[in-house]
Amino acid sequence: PAIIAAWRDGGGQEFFNKDDLKDRCDRLRLDMVPDLELKSDPPKGLKETLEFMEDMISDSKAILDLGAGGQPEGIVIRNFNRSKIFKLRFEDYERSLR
Repeated sequence: PAIIAAWRDGGGQEFFNKDDLKDRCDRLRLDMVPDLELKSDPPKGLKETLEFMEDMISDSKAILDLGAGGQPEGIVIRNFNRSKIFKLRFEDYERSLR
């Protein structure tokens, strides 16, 4: 785990920008995760963020596990060039609010 964290924190993750990612997926015949259009910045509070996520997505748009019942894991937020990527997970916000 320490080696992975050092790699991640030291800039080891390089991401394609959105256009390059789409080109790569097209060449490899892979589907991209669907985009959700944000109409405003996500809120900062725990409860408000969970409500925001629930309003944004109620069922999974990229089902990988049929046993999960179509429940989304969360939302990935990123800027266009993908230099900043954040994953908002329902489980994390629900646990924090308990």
